[in-house]
Amino acid sequence: DNRILSLAAGSTGIWVGKNNGLFFFDGITWTRYYMGNSSIPFDSIPRLYAKGSEVWIYSNTGIVYFNGNTFQQYNTLNSGLVSDSVECIFKDSGDTLWIGTRHGLSGFYGSAWTNYTPSNSALPDSFITTLIEDGNQYLFVGTKNVGLFIKSGNNFLDWYGCHHAGRGALALFKMQRGEILF
Repeated sequence: DNRILSLAAGSTGIWVGKNNGLFFFDGITWTRYYMGNSSIPFDSIPRLYAKGSEVWIYSNTGIVYFNGNTFQQYNTLNSGLVSDSVECIFKDSGDTLWIGTRHGLSGFYGSAWTNYTPSNSALPDSFITTLIEDGNQYLFVGTKNVGLFIKSGNNFLDWYGCHHAGRGALALFKMQRGEILF
């Protein structure tokens, strides 16, 4: 199967997710990681996120981190991840990895996990669809059902009246000067 399921560009090359493994191109050589030659927990790679030399695989079974040598899986059974149904990932300028799921938002820094859901915080929707940081280092949180919010401490502030039932924010893009488009 030659279908590409996901793509991500890191500082050391291009990552490609397919049904038969994770592929990496460093500009010269292709390397394939699959269950038969590595510790990757599955062969189908539906979604990828890369920043610097790190790559994260995410799906409805949690997240998998690859440091260039080994794969480490994080899910609700072995970590503080709020849900295994992961929709998006973003690593901010302070090195916190933010994981948006269908059941809330998880922050992972070092070995500490922090979870935000409508029942334990001001997060208005548990279905997180997209995450990005603006030029002022504010985390923007897009939700499926009620719009776009900025995380400020433990609060989630409505972004200019985007809080509307039935109006989701499905994608965010950061311009060169730091402005956010959605």
